[in-house]
Amino acid sequence: QDIWKMGGLRQKMPVTFWTFLIGTAALIAVPGTSGFWSKEAILEAAHEHNKLVWTLGIAVAFLTPFYMTRLFVVAFLGKPRTDHADHAHEVGPIMWVPLAILAVMAVISAYITGPLEAKGGEGVGHFHLSLTAILSLAGLVAGVLGGWKLYAGRDRDPICIPLFARKFYLDELYLGIVRLFQDFLGMTLDALDRYLIEPLTVRLPALAAMSTGYVLRLFQVGNLQAYAFLFALGAVVLIWLVVF
Repeated sequence: QDIWKMGGLRQKMPVTFWTFLIGTAALIAVPGTSGFWSKEAILEAAHEHNKLVWTLGIAVAFLTPFYMTRLFVVAFLGKPRTDHADHAHEVGPIMWVPLAILAVMAVISAYITGPLEAKGGEGVGHFHLSLTAILSLAGLVAGVLGGWKLYAGRDRDPICIPLFARKFYLDELYLGIVRLFQDFLGMTLDALDRYLIEPLTVRLPALAAMSTGYVLRLFQVGNLQAYAFLFALGAVVLIWLVVF
């Protein structure tokens, strides 16, 4: 989960590098990719119907290129920062073939499926420089340049904000919740094992076996006359049961 333990993966994983680059281009809506056409249509529709959503979309048009450039530069460029990164190797066909298919579709899917149009907007192949398009492209350029300027050649994050560095403390929150339920579940299962399962399945059968052995031992006196007496007594009881 720490991209700062990577680096230099371009040479180690070339197929992953190129497919990730294409996927990044589509995600940040580089012109010509499927992400560009869909983003422009969505922003144009938002501009017509909800200015708040449109404003947030323009902000995202800057933030997405910024953090994706950061991810790409830190993970794939530069030198390996750990032994794991230095000894990384390309994934097998079972993984890179789907990656390659997705990369191709990220470029051509919009041209295959047809135009995605906002009301009164333009589809694939009909792009005009509206205010939305200008701000979106400006955000794209600014985000990529900003991410490259801040993170290219870095070995550590130049922007250290604890809230962001600790991922909004979601891992700690998740760990706390899991630990709470895990401890509760562990205590409950331990109590069930100690006071219900073990007595019924272990101690009770053992006690029954010991009691049976103790009773049977009373008849094992080692005296032939006693055995003859018990045999005769058993025969009498058997005859009585049959006759009466």
